[in-house]
Amino acid sequence: MSIDPAKTLQRLNKIARAISDAYPDLTVLVIDAKAHEREEKLKAKSSLILEHPAGERLLEGVENTIIPPILMAKGEKQALPFLSKKPSFLAIHFVDIQQLENNTIWMFPDNLKNSISFNVYREIWPVLSLFIAFKAAKKEAFIPINKYVAQHKQDRLHNIRENLLADAFAIGLLEFSGDRGSASHLLKRRAELTTQTVKHNKPEYAPFPLTCDGIRLTIRHVRQDSSAFTKIEKAIEVAQETNEFYTDLHLEKWFDFVHKMQEMLWAKSTLREAIGAAAYSTEDTHIRSYASMLGDILNSDIAPIKITGNYNPFGNQETQETLHIKTARNQFDILFEKLKKTEDPQLFLSAIKKNNDRLLKGKVMGWCSPAIAEAHMMFLHMQNGEETNRFASTLDAFEKNLGKVTWDHIQALSGTIMHTNRHEDEPSLEKLKERLTGHETLSYLSEYF
Repeated sequence: MSIDPAKTLQRLNKIARAISDAYPDLTVLVIDAKAHEREEKLKAKSSLILEHPAGERLLEGVENTIIPPILMAKGEKQALPFLSKKPSFLAIHFVDIQQLENNTIWMFPDNLKNSISFNVYREIWPVLSLFIAFKAAKKEAFIPINKYVAQHKQDRLHNIRENLLADAFAIGLLEFSGDRGSASHLLKRRAELTTQTVKHNKPEYAPFPLTCDGIRLTIRHVRQDSSAFTKIEKAIEVAQETNEFYTDLHLEKWFDFVHKMQEMLWAKSTLREAIGAAAYSTEDTHIRSYASMLGDILNSDIAPIKITGNYNPFGNQETQETLHIKTARNQFDILFEKLKKTEDPQLFLSAIKKNNDRLLKGKVMGWCSPAIAEAHMMFLHMQNGEETNRFASTLDAFEKNLGKVTWDHIQALSGTIMHTNRHEDEPSLEKLKERLTGHETLSYLSEYF
């Protein structure tokens, strides 16, 4: 079964109409657009938008602003002259159909039909979420563009929670549409994606495995006891009840757990090593329980990790830092012995290249290119000086600059490398340098690539 972009858009519009049937005061307009196309495509739909009571306010609200993925505007309509005006909401939902299709292909690769339905349902949840928050004036749940126009919050914790609720809503809608067992299928797939390296996938933002049992119970409860009339209303109930069960702490710990696992996996650690590190290297009881849960879902043995010289983000960080310094010094000792025999400054440049090539593969332990570069500069500066002083000064320059990159920054660098490898189709040192150049705290490292 292949994916037809036109049919995917039709599916989105169909669910948008169903939402309007369930909520007559909400109109949803779905527009296929990549981020850089939103402004142009919004203008192309302006005549249609202006037909809605909130249309003019929406268009005025986004003048001279970056257009977000979802816009919500509030207007007023009057059914008859002698009746009072009632609120009327308009949502513009920009969907990158190509990206949605990519997500569909790897979500349930052996059941493309269900995968399409699941991702279409997920895609529509943020519209409902923003509508519910904006209508109820829950200002902590959205960003007001002005008095009448709003967009979604974009902080990390909000995005994690919204991803969870989108899963809950989509699974509820599938279950209420007759696809029993959807929650179990999603549990297994989300768990698998948590422990795999999939381009552009960010499983740290998808805590469904943590919540699956609770969502199953909620679906059962809503199926038996809910007074909701439509499947959409029932699925919304599932999402809203799920939202009450899980605290910010649960979601933050999930992010921390999965992000660290992903760092290890993208650095070529095995699944067993990554889960073992999470289960046995940390004193954080949340993370240890999540590792045990994931091992059970995937039928994976959990064993203590063996120290291999690779970075273990779950381990004691003082121990990790000591190992990092030791590894860096061992590297420089080898270079230094060769240098004393050959006095070839090219050795420094070769060592920096080797250091950086290893870094791109996620091997942050022992990365010391800045210290090697400073030692190189000192060696060239002292090249005409007395031999003993020249070598002593070179070694001293390396030691003095070894701590120039703090351990906190090495940890942050590990995450940046993971994101580079995950999101770049062809990762390279040049791509890593671009990311570092724009990084809030690591920009100073870009000069060493």
